[in-house]
Order: sequence, then structure tokens, then C-alpha cells
Amino acid sequence: MYWLDNFDTGRPIIIAGHSQGTWHARLLLQEFFDGTELQERLVVAYLPGFGIYKDDFKTIKACKSSGDTNCYCAWMTYATGYTPDWLAQQEEVPECINPISWDTKTGPTDPSEHLGLVTDAYKFKYKGKLTTRVHRGMVWLDEPDVFGGGAIHQDNWHIGDYNLFWANIRMNVSERLGNFSSRLN
Repeated sequence: MYWLDNFDTGRPIIIAGHSQGTWHARLLLQEFFDGTELQERLVVAYLPGFGIYKDDFKTIKACKSSGDTNCYCAWMTYATGYTPDWLAQQEEVPECINPISWDTKTGPTDPSEHLGLVTDAYKFKYKGKLTTRVHRGMVWLDEPDVFGGGAIHQDNWHIGDYNLFWANIRMNVSERLGNFSSRLN
């Protein structure tokens, strides 16, 4: 509320969270955006690293393609073939979009669709080295096709929900903002 009262200039809004931050972003969306005039200014909310379900919101829907606006993108990244126990034990499947292809298809992405990841030194690297697919509310990540990829293999890629797909996310922000802006004109 403080931001709305003191800093809001009426511009389009993009929200991004991760893990616990996604949980907080979900609460923010529920309280201030869902079904309100403010929702019309929501370009997109990126909500990786935490289970987001279709019933979490009344009117805000999950994005289904790369250019959708007024929606959210949710995903949790795990190694292909791995399902965490907590998710295997529940019937409800979280919403999930593939952060490489920006769709919900279950087939694997083509490596050429991966635009690169960002390293801890903020360098873009390894373009075309990752393949993913959506599986039961998760993004399954195949073993990275990089030198030493087998050594860095892990089941839970939570720490990479953003940096593994950083270049694709940057491009997607631009596309969604362009679509949102053209809709206003």
C-alpha cells in the first residue's frame, strides 16, 4: 500500500519473486491485484520456485504462451525423471510454464531455443545447451550439455530457477511488455 500511495506513477507492473519471495508475491497479487483495477496494469508476474495453483487467484490466470499479459508464469525446476516426494503425494498439480519455450507442452524443447544462462559473474554463457519439458507441474531439465555437466547434475534445480533461463526470461519480459504496450495504443 505504501508504494501505491507514495511512488505509483500509473505505469505497467511486472512482479518477480522466487521461492519464499514467490509466496509473498502470491499474497501481494491476491490482496492488491486479483480482480481489481490494478490487475489491468499487470504485465506479468514471474513466480518460480514455489507451487502456484490455478485456484490461488480468482481472475489472474496462468500464462499459456510467450506473449500473454495480465497473467503469471510459474515453474519449479527438477532433473528429468525426478519428482519430489511432496509433489508425488498430492493430487493437485501446480501451474507450470516452460521458461525456454513459454508454453505448457510436455515435449522437450529444442536446444536452439535456450538463449543462455547467467553465471555468478553475470556473464551470459552456454547458449543452446539446455533442454526442458513440462511434467506434472514441474520443469524437467535434462542433464546440461556443457563440459562437466554430469558432475553438476542434481535432482533439485531450485537454485537455478532464474539463472538457468536468464536470457530467455529477459527476452520474454521484452515481448510481454511490447504486447502490453501495443494493447494500450
